[in-house]
Amino acid sequence: MPKMLPNGILAVTFGRSENQLSGNNDGKTVTKVPPAASPAEETFDEWEKGRPTVQELSSLAAKGVRPKDGLTYYEWLLWYELRDIYSDWKNKTSTEEALKARKQDAVSRYDKLRRIERTHSEDMRRVADLFKAIEAVGIAYRKDRTLENADRLMNVVYGLLGGE
Repeated sequence: MPKMLPNGILAVTFGRSENQLSGNNDGKTVTKVPPAASPAEETFDEWEKGRPTVQELSSLAAKGVRPKDGLTYYEWLLWYELRDIYSDWKNKTSTEEALKARKQDAVSRYDKLRRIERTHSEDMRRVADLFKAIEAVGIAYRKDRTLENADRLMNVVYGLLGGE
């Protein structure tokens, strides 16, 4: 929640309590704010290492075994589609060529959704990094209102100046 400090600065906190921004805030004395705790940062590639592969999902679907919980929506979608394909194959309700085409479409759709998720994840990480950078230079500017700190803040927010 934004908070107006006594000297007219509008403070917006991200993951910190408002009492950490208390202090005299006259430009000379400011309570030190510890850096925000950084959660274990995991890249999409690292996260994806523990995910089931297409072959694993296909094997489970062929056996009719329900995968463990914790799958993404696109992994569940692939498993359900593959389960239906294998069911049709066992019941001989479709031709082999039609089933191969359906499986190819299902895997293609899965890959597309995975790429979209990866892009979304990377975009969100960039936004989070931007907010962290804005908060860091904003704190520095509140502590020491110099032209250099104002330039750093403008650079992070608008990317106008050289440097950071």
